Amino acid sequence: MDYVDLFAGCGGWEVAATQLGLQGVGVEFDKSACLTRRAAGFATVEADVRTLDPLAPEFASEGLIASPPCQTFSLAGNGSGRRALDTVIEAMDEMLSGREHAEFEDDRTALVLEPLRWIIARVRAGNPYKWVALEQVPTVLPVWEEYAEVLRQMGYNVEVGKLSAEEFGVPQTRKRAILVARLGTEVSLPAATHMRYKKGTPQDFVTEGLKPWVSMADALGATEALRSNYGTGGDPKNRGVRQAEEPAPTVTSKVDRNKWIPNTAVEGDTSWTSVRPSPTIVGSFAPDVVAAPGWRKAGDGPRQSQPGSVRVTVVEAGVLQTFPADFPWQGAKGKRYQQCGNAVPPLLAKAILKEVTG
Repeated sequence: MDYVDLFAGCGGWEVAATQLGLQGVGVEFDKSACLTRRAAGFATVEADVRTLDPLAPEFASEGLIASPPCQTFSLAGNGSGRRALDTVIEAMDEMLSGREHAEFEDDRTALVLEPLRWIIARVRAGNPYKWVALEQVPTVLPVWEEYAEVLRQMGYNVEVGKLSAEEFGVPQTRKRAILVARLGTEVSLPAATHMRYKKGTPQDFVTEGLKPWVSMADALGATEALRSNYGTGGDPKNRGVRQAEEPAPTVTSKVDRNKWIPNTAVEGDTSWTSVRPSPTIVGSFAPDVVAAPGWRKAGDGPRQSQPGSVRVTVVEAGVLQTFPADFPWQGAKGKRYQQCGNAVPPLLAKAILKEVTG
């Protein structure tokens, strides 16, 4: 196989890999995510990564992909992972010396070490991965930097940094800490193809050689599969989504794109609107990304649609993540939003994979 994908989720990496002609298998524990993966045709092992043998024949591959759970590291979480960063780094040294590492306040924090366990096992078996791609929330960057030092000692060329999704055509301002490594040859993070979004900067103000960033209106208004499904839950095949569950649009027009363009403009408004990229789609997601006129700001209280707003559906959230509009989301509605929010945007994953695989 070309790769094994740990903590594979619903298949953001797989969408990208398939487009590049790569074949692999994903390991995922969540049942709903596994249902989605299988419906999409992705090879899947439903298991806890910690229970598996990296040297088992079914996991033989040239590359390793991993997006460990980020809840304890995320700024939206309880922060136990951020408090444990030093302990995580100490645990890496213990793993290299063959000792058991200490327990963590939240056992999900230790999952960030699993990719290293798989890498070490392959190196010690004399059959190291040819390439590695890791993705996490920005607060995990110090862990990836420590990973980089360990991998360089093993003979890998490594680059670590933060990437912003809208710089790769994703209609969303999602920042992620990325590590790419390749054995024996140079490697680098992918170069931006689109402008970074900056508040107050018009979409057509671009640097030579870069494309404009993509807005919510661009992504949602131009999608034929979504156009015909407004007001029906946004699911092209209506897989168990209740009819007419979405609020009526506040902007009416024969042109669907206008649904996503605010009909009012408030001077000094700092909220997100549909003429900008979406804010980060997160795993704790309820249907609360509002398309018009704004986005819930910090301190605005409970997650809810602002007056006069339109909330995106699961499918529309997927499109903002650059999943195909007909991607076969499975499971309960809340689980679908969770899968979507936890995924790496396929368009960003594609740029990373093109670079790291050469």
